[in-house]
Amino acid sequence: MAANESLQEGAEGTIPLGTFATVFQAEAMAIFGVADFLKSVAPEGSSICIFVDSMCILMALAGQGTTSELVGNVHSVLNELGISRSLTLEWIPAHSTHEENIRADWLAKQAAVMMPVGPQPLVPVSMTYVKTSIGEWAKRAHCTAWKQNIQCRQTKI
Repeated sequence: MAANESLQEGAEGTIPLGTFATVFQAEAMAIFGVADFLKSVAPEGSSICIFVDSMCILMALAGQGTTSELVGNVHSVLNELGISRSLTLEWIPAHSTHEENIRADWLAKQAAVMMPVGPQPLVPVSMTYVKTSIGEWAKRAHCTAWKQNIQCRQTKI
């Protein structure tokens, strides 16, 4: 994602989110960060276009209701930004040759290897991550118990 505003064209930054953040959360946090930044620097009446390469986050923002606090926060900051400015969220295909997308992908890779400041998780741990972690733990525990079990030797062959 890249933000393009007449006074801040080319402004960029990275936000390291730690090891627990999903791609969806990273995209949402990027939109939140750029919108929050532009609230303080973009003059009233200006036109702002935020390029987003995640159709998923755009669909979540366009939805009628959300159960995600993060999406709700992004929606709120975008509404605040758009009160006195013309605001457009424009979808561009991911990993495209669009100049802003190439730069945004590079910045995302930089943020992915950076160590976050403060305790983790910086964003809420997703339910998918929790379910996957529990499933992997259960499988490891089962395999360990099975290997240590001295009974059922005929079944183990």
